[in-house]
Amino acid sequence: MLLIILLGVAIIIFSIKPAIIKNHKIIVSCVLIGLNVFYFYGLVLLDTSVERYVTWLLNLNKALAIISVIMIFLTALGPSSNEKQKPSQKLMHMVNILVGIIIVGWALIFSFGVLAFAGLHFALLIPTGAILIWILLYWIQYKTVLTHKGITIALSFLTVTLPFLIYYQYYG
Repeated sequence: MLLIILLGVAIIIFSIKPAIIKNHKIIVSCVLIGLNVFYFYGLVLLDTSVERYVTWLLNLNKALAIISVIMIFLTALGPSSNEKQKPSQKLMHMVNILVGIIIVGWALIFSFGVLAFAGLHFALLIPTGAILIWILLYWIQYKTVLTHKGITIALSFLTVTLPFLIYYQYYG
């Protein structure tokens, strides 16, 4: 509960002083991603309840999650305070954020399933490895997007194939 309150205070501070966001885009995105984790956890808890007010809370939770994802996109795609962002950078961020939402969402669901049915097991390394691969590919693309287009395009192709590998895991 304390962590949720701290994240809420951070979002309020970001909305009161929007100049903070321009210099700390990574921190803002991490706070918003943390909020989405708690929204998912709230959806899981609310889905098991049978009270009348649960449908209103579920709809509010879904709306907050959608707003948080939109804010992640707006934060990542907005220009930094010291430079203008080029269209290739925007495309790279958009593709990687979409793939990240899929990878992290799958990793959470897979991890919950493994923990529920097997406890602590080596299978928990699979979603951790997928997230680490995505982060590594994203970081390399971020560093090479302006200087080495060929490397960025090749790694973008690998990044886009990650969700297909997850799909193939279940339906292949």
